[in-house]
Amino acid sequence: MFSLKRPLVLLLLLVCLYSIYFDLSVGTVPLLNPSNQYEPVETASHSMSFVKVVQKGDTLITIVENEINGSLPVPIDELVADFSKLNNGLVPEEIQIGKEYVFPLY
Repeated sequence: MFSLKRPLVLLLLLVCLYSIYFDLSVGTVPLLNPSNQYEPVETASHSMSFVKVVQKGDTLITIVENEINGSLPVPIDELVADFSKLNNGLVPEEIQIGKEYVFPLY
């Protein structure tokens, strides 16, 4: 009985280590029913937008806040991502005075 206990513990340890390695390197098994997964709704945020010519001192946040007459209802990261999508990947740091850009409206 003693001779069987040691290989069984070793086998269990190896299976456990392999499981940890597989989980960290490959990940977990995807769901069989992908329709239950949440998908971000991009059409709602992009369907409402406005075009504005940037003036001296304007920033992405101030332009959107002035348009909605209040504070941002979304996180700044989401605002930046929506702006980039509406302007073909342009980041807000590259906005130039006198040029026209599309801004998300919330």
